[in-house]
Amino acid sequence: MYFKKLEISGFKSFAERTILHFEPGITAIVGPNGCGKSNIFDSIRWCLGEQSIKSLRGSQSIDVIFNGTETALPQNMAEVSLTISNEAKILPIDYEEVTISRRLFRSGESEYLINNNVVRLKDINELLMGTGIGAESYSLVEQGKIDLVISSKPEDRRLVFDEATGVSRYKAKKKEAMKKLEETDNNLLRVNDIIMEVKRQIGSIERQASKARRYKEVFEKLKESELKFSNREINALKGELAVLTEMAKGSYEEELGLNNSLQELDRKLITQKNELQELETKLTEFKEELSNLENTNARNHQHINLNQDRIIDLTKHVELLASQKEQLKQKISDHEKSITELSNQLTSLQEIFSNKETSLSDREKQLSSLIQEIEAAQNDTKSLKSKIFEINLSDTQINNQLNENNAAIHTLLNRQRRLETEQLKTGEENNALSQNLSNVNSEISSQKDKISGVCGRLEELNSRKTELEATLKSEEEHLRRLENEKLSLRSQAEFLKELKLTYDQMPGAREGVLEIPEVPQDKITGIIAHARDVQFNTASQTYRITCELKFISFDLASLEARIEEVSGMITSATNSMSEKEKELMELLKAIEATEEELMSEKYILTNKEAAYSNLSENARRIQDELSLINIELTEVNDNLKNSQEKTDSLKIQASSFRSELTQIDERINHNTHLVSENNAKRENMLVEIAQLKTELANQKAAEDSLISNLDFFKNAYNQDTASLNLHDKEISDSQQKIAELNAEISALEIQIQSNEEEIDAKTKEHSRLSSMRTEEINSLDFTQKQIIDLEERIDKIKEDNHRFQMQEQELVFKHTSLKNRILQAYGIDLDETPLPEPQEEIDMQALAQEIATLKEKTESFGTVNLVAIEELEELKNRHDFLTQQQNDLNLGKESLKNAILKINRTTRKMFLETFQMVADEFKNYFKLLFGGGEAKLFLLDEEDVLESGIEIICRPPGKKLQNITLLSGGEKSLSAIALIFAIFKTKPSPFCVLDEIDAALDESNIDRFSRMLSDFSKTSQFITITHNKKTISRANVMYGITMEHSGMSKIVSVKLHENEHAKQSAAAKKEPPKEEPQKETQAKEEPSKEEPSSETATTN
Repeated sequence: MYFKKLEISGFKSFAERTILHFEPGITAIVGPNGCGKSNIFDSIRWCLGEQSIKSLRGSQSIDVIFNGTETALPQNMAEVSLTISNEAKILPIDYEEVTISRRLFRSGESEYLINNNVVRLKDINELLMGTGIGAESYSLVEQGKIDLVISSKPEDRRLVFDEATGVSRYKAKKKEAMKKLEETDNNLLRVNDIIMEVKRQIGSIERQASKARRYKEVFEKLKESELKFSNREINALKGELAVLTEMAKGSYEEELGLNNSLQELDRKLITQKNELQELETKLTEFKEELSNLENTNARNHQHINLNQDRIIDLTKHVELLASQKEQLKQKISDHEKSITELSNQLTSLQEIFSNKETSLSDREKQLSSLIQEIEAAQNDTKSLKSKIFEINLSDTQINNQLNENNAAIHTLLNRQRRLETEQLKTGEENNALSQNLSNVNSEISSQKDKISGVCGRLEELNSRKTELEATLKSEEEHLRRLENEKLSLRSQAEFLKELKLTYDQMPGAREGVLEIPEVPQDKITGIIAHARDVQFNTASQTYRITCELKFISFDLASLEARIEEVSGMITSATNSMSEKEKELMELLKAIEATEEELMSEKYILTNKEAAYSNLSENARRIQDELSLINIELTEVNDNLKNSQEKTDSLKIQASSFRSELTQIDERINHNTHLVSENNAKRENMLVEIAQLKTELANQKAAEDSLISNLDFFKNAYNQDTASLNLHDKEISDSQQKIAELNAEISALEIQIQSNEEEIDAKTKEHSRLSSMRTEEINSLDFTQKQIIDLEERIDKIKEDNHRFQMQEQELVFKHTSLKNRILQAYGIDLDETPLPEPQEEIDMQALAQEIATLKEKTESFGTVNLVAIEELEELKNRHDFLTQQQNDLNLGKESLKNAILKINRTTRKMFLETFQMVADEFKNYFKLLFGGGEAKLFLLDEEDVLESGIEIICRPPGKKLQNITLLSGGEKSLSAIALIFAIFKTKPSPFCVLDEIDAALDESNIDRFSRMLSDFSKTSQFITITHNKKTISRANVMYGITMEHSGMSKIVSVKLHENEHAKQSAAAKKEPPKEEPQKETQAKEEPSKEEPSSETATTN
């Protein structure tokens, strides 16, 4: 199992979706301070469920969401996904790849996912528990807090060891079991209370149920009597109701006949009312028509008078227009004379103006030609000056290039001399390093021989130790057997003494035969038996006893002699074992001294190997530098040759520019002289043109004045002509209007005479209709009187019917009340279940007396709980159910207690075994990292192993044994690294993330740390955030974090083995070694914003 991929989107400084692919081995994450390296570490912890925002360097949960920059908008969501390879099925989930995701929205909502399925944080913790992975586990070491692993309280250190030993998973189960146990106790307490309450209720309900049974017996008797009595009452009510129904039927039929007569009269009355309505409508219409005719005549008389007034006004208007017409004819004649005189003056003035315009046009053409010649000369001069500027600029550029080239030649010469000096110096360093490598190699060989000798001695001592331990074990076993035999013999002797006292001479002994399936001892003096089964054999008339038996000797003297012999043998064996134990202790001291000597020699060898490694690294570096110097020298010589050739070419170009400048100066002087002559001619011509324009302007003004006067007189002529035409038209229209008004007056007089004749005829018809209306009103009054008489008779019959209905309703009400009373009292509906007729005569008075007695008896019971019987049954069932629940809870409680005891035994065993292994490995790695010294881990409370704090005591080389808190910062970091590596040696985690834990280490300790990191990378995956070059050099893949835009982190990755291959290829082709990585960067820069398709690195 290893960490495959990390996807970050909107988390802290990672605004865009960023993907990091990881492979087994070591991955280094580098970059300048503040670029976002530690945000990668924070994203992993946050994804695994870290709840402390303060430990993520924030104050509130939304601080982890990208908050925007000057150029980028804030994000609304932060999401981190962690993909883990689970091919080995270490995680208890049926997937080969497990992706754990966490999302947080700016609104405060958050969610956890496993393979895109929403889960709880508890599910993620249970999935990772015991694997060494988690937000607070030892596999995630935060920046600046490496020493907190050992500097924290002994009780807090316990968490790291619980995770390492795998106890955390069991502790979580124990915690859950304890919680369930507490809930079970609470449930038991509640169930016991409920059972007590139910028992109390059962006692109360039993008394109520007995009372309810007695009440039901009396109630049934009362029910039977009341039903009989009600049946007789209902029959009597039905008889009365039948008589009343017959009487109501006759009255209803009489009412029906009168109603028919009344309807006939109503129809007749309606007909008369309609006829009267029609007469009144006609009278109203005649009145309206007469009124309209009179109004029309009045209007016509008024219209005639108005027309006569208008005729008089129009006659006066015609006379006025005739006088105005004569005046307009005189004005038109005067305007025609003025227009003729002005037209003649305008024609002569236009001829003079045309001649002067022709002269002005000729002068302007001559001036335009001169101006074109001047502009051509000036443009030529301007282009020549521009060309001079370009030539001067080119000349300046060439001079600058010459100066730069000369400076470059000077720099190349200096660089050539410096490279030759460096070549000589580097060659001497290379020779010295080769000699040192040879010396260190020989020292390493001699040291290895020395270590081989010490290992040989240690193997001999260990071999002797193994022999002694085997001998001691066999003698111990022999001594244990002798002691067991002695104890058995003593017990047998004491048993024989008791038997002798109790069963001497065997009184009451019987003869019998004993058969056994194996050969007994030579001499048998006694038997002890435990009977199991007794069977009677009818054939032999004997009893067969099946028993478990043992043969013993009744010879007490021989037993005591054997006890003395065994005691002597025990003393001899004890002395022999004591001597061998002393020899073993001396041997162990010798082994410990030899192991310390071996550790010291190995430390010396490690230092020499480290020195050899450093020397080899320096030798490779110097050889690379020498190769680079040779390449640079070749390059410098080539550049010097090119620079000198370039200088000669530039000097030739400068000479050609100077000759071209001389020719341009001559052309500029010629153009200047030509422009000066043409300017003088242009000035004279401009004066002549100005004079002509002034004369033309004056004549133009006179012409405009004549045209204006001519237009005025023409407009006046046209206006007067139009007014004359208008007067003629108005006179004609007025005369026509007078004729029309006279015709309209004649028509109106004829209409008035016709209307008066029609008024006389309609007046006579109106009188006739009024007499008919009087006759209809009298007939209508007689019909209404007949209707009133019939209605009085009908009202009297209705009163009788109402009385019958009330009596009928009263009987029905009595019948319904009786049924409802029976229904409410006994739940019997007499309509649905009619009672049978009694076969014998019933004494109603005696029955009524019996009913009264039974009612008194039921009332004497008082309040009766009729549902008590059912409640009693329900309470009994509930009591049985609760009792069963109580038993189940007790069984569950015992099961939980057993589970907790089992978890305690398992975790205690697991913790002690793993803790001892971690303590041993911590001691070894402490010595290896410090080059000696001593370190111990021990429990503060050995009685309470599962809750005890863990103390750490360290003694660096040359110091006394002291508490971990008294060490320096570097020593604390180194001790913490030793502890982490010891835990990884004992319980490897699939991967480990280290955030700048090597920051406090010096060069020599960095070497040891990086070598250990390489060793552990074979079993675990390491992701380290670091600034140290030696740590980076051990990495397989390197990710660089940059900030191309302020506040936004970007990923750049390098596969170190690929870059090494590129570097070797560049050296083989003798190209500058810095160019090839640049090409690779350009080739892989683009995929940084998207997920790569096949490569493990997203960008380079």
